[in-house]
Amino acid sequence: MKINYLTTNTLKFKIAKNYFDAIDGVDLVQHAFDVPEIQSESCEEIARYSATYAARALGEPCVKADAGFFIQALGGFPGPFVKYVNEWLSEEKYLTLLDSEADRSAYFVDATAIGFPDGTSKIFTKKYHGTIAQPGQYRPSGWPANSLFIPDGYSEPLGMMSDEAQEKYWQSGVWPEVVEYLRGQND
Repeated sequence: MKINYLTTNTLKFKIAKNYFDAIDGVDLVQHAFDVPEIQSESCEEIARYSATYAARALGEPCVKADAGFFIQALGGFPGPFVKYVNEWLSEEKYLTLLDSEADRSAYFVDATAIGFPDGTSKIFTKKYHGTIAQPGQYRPSGWPANSLFIPDGYSEPLGMMSDEAQEKYWQSGVWPEVVEYLRGQND
């Protein structure tokens, strides 16, 4: 079975491919299929819509991940809108919003959906908890959420970690569950 992973991010694809290579009879292929992204407050619904839309259009199973970045003191802002907010707010502007806040906790949501041509889907979700860096404790990376997020158990933001360290961190995600699910589908 061929499964299209809808991403242009080579690191994301590499991480997923490491898991998919362990499944007999399943070939994960990176696909740059352009899917409409619905506006929703749910990362899961965004991923589900994109995966099933592409699966129906291509006639093959598709995987799509959607991430959200939730800052507790800001009521969960920017949430699933992080991609767009990162285009408007720099690291400094994020930090300005947190100037008077004692709570610096935040988390990423990784929602990964597998969509099938018949319109069915399966969602896998994981939260990655951490805190927001203090001024001077980060390096701008072009993606402010990444620049500022310090994962629990780490001493520096994701944006300052090597590619290898980031790969190791994100490998703790949903892929083992996805692989187990697909193995069950192949039996």
